Amino acid sequence: MLNVALTRARRRLLIVADFDWCLDRGKNAFLGRELIPLLLARYPRVDATQILPNGLAGRAAKAHLGTLGGDVEPKESRLVVTQEHFYRLLYADIGRAIRRVVIYSPFLTSARIETLQVHFRAAFERGVTLYVVTKPPHERKKSEVQACREAEALLREMGVKLIHKEGMHEKLIFLDNGILWSGSLNALSHSRTQEVMERRASDSVVADYSKTLRLAELLAAFEGEPQRCPICDSEIIASEGGDGDPFYWRCSVDGCYSRGVDDPPLQDGMITFSCGEPPEFGWWGDDPVWICTCGRRHRQKVHPNHLRLTKMKALIGKAELKRVEKHFGQWKQRNKPSVGSQQRLFGL
Repeated sequence: MLNVALTRARRRLLIVADFDWCLDRGKNAFLGRELIPLLLARYPRVDATQILPNGLAGRAAKAHLGTLGGDVEPKESRLVVTQEHFYRLLYADIGRAIRRVVIYSPFLTSARIETLQVHFRAAFERGVTLYVVTKPPHERKKSEVQACREAEALLREMGVKLIHKEGMHEKLIFLDNGILWSGSLNALSHSRTQEVMERRASDSVVADYSKTLRLAELLAAFEGEPQRCPICDSEIIASEGGDGDPFYWRCSVDGCYSRGVDDPPLQDGMITFSCGEPPEFGWWGDDPVWICTCGRRHRQKVHPNHLRLTKMKALIGKAELKRVEKHFGQWKQRNKPSVGSQQRLFGL
């Protein structure tokens, strides 16, 4: 068929294909070895999603749902199902979402995301914002990291706002302010295990969960560009624990920077506390710390990166600075990996 198209076209030829798939599967044949490389080198390549008519994703989502039996809206305000019926109901719920969908799924797989992407794209066409809360890469098994990075890349390519939450175990889905799914199933992970999910159609239930999880504060931090550490520019992640709150913000570099859910970010290059009072330098046992001046109730350990903040470094003073630098020198020596662990780290 391709040979006929190439030899008989007179004025214009459009080829719609997954070139990456063809190159991978046909690399030893004429198609992948010579033809596609020639086409890519000489002619423009356009992403098909950029020229498809608006609304096509919605029609595709409806067709996909039709293969599972069609749209269904439960009449009960509370429903418990296994994974056998869960996805048909979820697809329908996503299709009715108006403003926002938030999915808490600690585990991700590209296979599951690919089955959901037509429904995600249809939601984007309607102006719905999608958030996915999942584990950060450093919490995954070494064998899972690459697959999870590929799954995350697929989500970002679609326009999903990705939020890393350390220590998470929640498996939840919020659809606007009226529907909540909760249970034992990772919605974005392919699994053959027996799972149970509960659907609650209740504004008050959604409000209670949102308040307990501080959902508004979590999502607000990702309305624009993802947060970056103000000290070292690494990723800022949500992490469970800390003074009874469901999470606190911290730099992905251990010990670099952290703040509570309600604590303000760095202001004018200085670490701040929720009380709003300026910090001062001090010692807590053998550890250098920042202590607030409102009665010394708040404190945070000094991290080596904090010395990169000119105003914070100035608070230490010359007399104590040498002692702090000596402390960090000893800390680095104590935490220096052995030769054997360095070799393992670099694959030697």
